[in-house]
Amino acid sequence: MEKRHTVIGQTFSTHLDAGSDLEDRRPRSMFARLVPWYGLFAVVVVALIQLFFSFEKGGYFIYQWYWGASAIAIALIGAALVPGYLSRSSLGRWQWALVGTLLAFTAIVTASIFWSLSPVLSVHEASRTAMYVGVFVLLLPAAARWGWLIVDATIFGALLPPALFGLEQKIYPTAVVYSGFATLETDPKASSTVGYHPTFGMMCAMGALLVVARIGSFRSLRSTPLRALYSATGVIFLVALYFSFSRGALLAFAAGVVVLLALAKYRLEVLGNLAITVLPALWVISQARELPGLVTRPVSEEVMKADGLALIALLLTGVLLALAAQVVFSLLVRAAEGYVPHRVRRVASIVGTTLAVVAVAGGFFFGWAKFQEFGGVEELRSRITSSDTELQAEATATDQTKRFTSMSAANRIALWKIAWSTFRQHPLTGTGGDTYQVVYQEKAAEGVEAAQHPVLHPHSMWMSLLSDTGIFALLAFGAFCIGSLALACYNAFSKTRSRTSRALIAGSVAAATAYLVSSSIDWNWYIPASTLPFFAGGCRGRDH
Repeated sequence: MEKRHTVIGQTFSTHLDAGSDLEDRRPRSMFARLVPWYGLFAVVVVALIQLFFSFEKGGYFIYQWYWGASAIAIALIGAALVPGYLSRSSLGRWQWALVGTLLAFTAIVTASIFWSLSPVLSVHEASRTAMYVGVFVLLLPAAARWGWLIVDATIFGALLPPALFGLEQKIYPTAVVYSGFATLETDPKASSTVGYHPTFGMMCAMGALLVVARIGSFRSLRSTPLRALYSATGVIFLVALYFSFSRGALLAFAAGVVVLLALAKYRLEVLGNLAITVLPALWVISQARELPGLVTRPVSEEVMKADGLALIALLLTGVLLALAAQVVFSLLVRAAEGYVPHRVRRVASIVGTTLAVVAVAGGFFFGWAKFQEFGGVEELRSRITSSDTELQAEATATDQTKRFTSMSAANRIALWKIAWSTFRQHPLTGTGGDTYQVVYQEKAAEGVEAAQHPVLHPHSMWMSLLSDTGIFALLAFGAFCIGSLALACYNAFSKTRSRTSRALIAGSVAAATAYLVSSSIDWNWYIPASTLPFFAGGCRGRDH
């Protein structure tokens, strides 16, 4: 039924039959309900892929990650077919800007196939890059509703299995396969399922940071058992990180802690959660250092077996300490929130923050004075550029913990020089995606035996981008990293942020920082098991 009206020369009609409107709204409502469920499906797909990669050598080899790339492509096609999933209502303009930088980056890497020194390698690199970008695009609309699930799937699906396997390698050294680049008889480092100890250590650092942040996302007293469980999981991550004996992983964890404290809303509580996780892990490590089968080589198989089994009791003790400490700490925090007036807690927070700033400032000035006594910048440069062969040999023979005192990066600097030389020759285009190994064979630096020790990557994501794909690829990916971190920081300090959302954003940014720091001196990019969590966590920086 329809009535016509004329107003100031204009004729329009009014439908009195609402049936057609209801018919239009029903499909729209159905599709609206479908969007969050497809987001859940996307999270599950990525979680399963991460879980597979975490068990299968980090997904490093083509036959492993190609099926993962295919699954992501199929899920993206489904996302495009779900009305409203990849729409302006699901993503804001800043999220689309981040997607744009990644698409530009992928286009540059793909275009490098045409001038590549090895088109086959560049095709593989373009496919791997597209998989990473696809994960970010697929999860971005789902992050607002399923952000907590993305974090938990990353912790327990992508990062915890390698940590547990790495500890198994130490507990049962002869029964569990050794996966490093040397032999069990000469190398005490745990490389876990990813096969490379610095990347394994970095993944443990990411896991520990996410766990500490996740603890802070729980508020009610009923969540105390979950807080205790996450604290115990953090101990496992940190002990596994130690057994990687990776200096870069330790540096990545330290950088992530700084970011986590900077972005957290309840910093004193975060410090407490850190202490509850770190102190039991340090106790386990201090006891493990007394067991030569865990930290030195060569030792007999009998010693390795006996000391490995001794680690079980140490780990259980550390885990139980973290569980008990978190239960007590949670009760104290909830009691303070329930019975201490808000003004008193506010003053205590200000006083605590002031004391922390004073302590940090005092430590900085004290450290600067000691740094000058040490020899200043010149001595530091000398330590970084000089070889540490003797120290590495001594650490292997006595205690691998001594590796953490080395500042030498001489081997990496030699690789970076080759990449820089290649970039200067091809500043705009590079030599093609993932072709550093070809360049290395042609232009091996003096003192590097290329024929006996082939190198596939320059041990730096940034130098790899410059050498392989040129300045534009570096700018595109750099814009994504800076933009996503800046957006996450802005959203973290938003006044509308809930406790859970802010904690998850802080943890995700801290984990991403750890990845970027480690990837600046290692080739984590080429191990999907470590890089997918970086892109999945990057989605947590979006706003609701």
